[in-house]
Amino acid sequence: MADEHNSKVDFSFLAEESAQNHFGDLNIELLRGAHIQMDAFYLYQLLQDKEIELRFYYSSLYGLELKRDVSGNEVYYYLDFSDQGKGKLSKQERYRELSPLNIVMGILLLKTYYDKYFDHQKIIHLSDIEQQINDSEYSSLLKSMFFEEEREFYSEAEWLVVKKNIVRCLREFEILGWISRVPIQGQEILSFCIRESIHRFAKLYEKELVHFEEFVRAYKKQSGK
Repeated sequence: MADEHNSKVDFSFLAEESAQNHFGDLNIELLRGAHIQMDAFYLYQLLQDKEIELRFYYSSLYGLELKRDVSGNEVYYYLDFSDQGKGKLSKQERYRELSPLNIVMGILLLKTYYDKYFDHQKIIHLSDIEQQINDSEYSSLLKSMFFEEEREFYSEAEWLVVKKNIVRCLREFEILGWISRVPIQGQEILSFCIRESIHRFAKLYEKELVHFEEFVRAYKKQSGK
C-alpha cells in the first residue's frame, strides 16, 4: 500500500496489471452503491492493495470518499458522499435514497441478522418475510406497509403483488451488496444470505430503526393509507 502522506499520489496505478484486469468492474460496482467484501476476491484485493490511490482517485474525480468499515470481523468497502455534499454525483438519476418500503425491508433484514447472529450464514427465505408480516410483533404495521389495507386474511392475488414487491426490494439490496442470493439444491425457494455490510444500512437509517412505529405512521399519513 502506498504511503498515505505521499503528496505525489497519481493515477499511474491504473496502468498496473491488477488494475487493468479488475478496476473496470470495481468502478462499476462502487459507483452503483455496492459494498465490496472479501468474497469478491479480485475487487477486494485491488481495494486493499491500492486503497490510498483509490481514495485519491474517487475524491479527485467524483468528490466521493472511499470508506473502509468493519462488522463482525468482516471488512467491507463502499463509496460515500463527503461532508460537503453529494460531490459530482448529485444529479437525481445518480443518487436516490431508499424508498419507504425498502427501508422497512432493511429493518426486517437487520432484525433477522441479529436473530441469527451466531449462525455461520444468516439465511433468510421469502417465506420468513411472509411470516414476519403475518405473525411478528409489528405485524399490524407491516401489513399496513405492504398491503392496501390491514386485515387478518388476504387473497392469493394480493399476496402475489406483495411477494413481487418483496423480491424487487431484495434484488435492490443484492445490488448494494447487503445480501447475496443462495441457491438451494433441488428447491426453487428464493433465499438470501444477509451480509455483514448490512450494518451500513443501520448507520444510514438509525432514526427509522429507533422510531419504527412513528416512521410507518408518518408514511401512512403522507401516502393516505
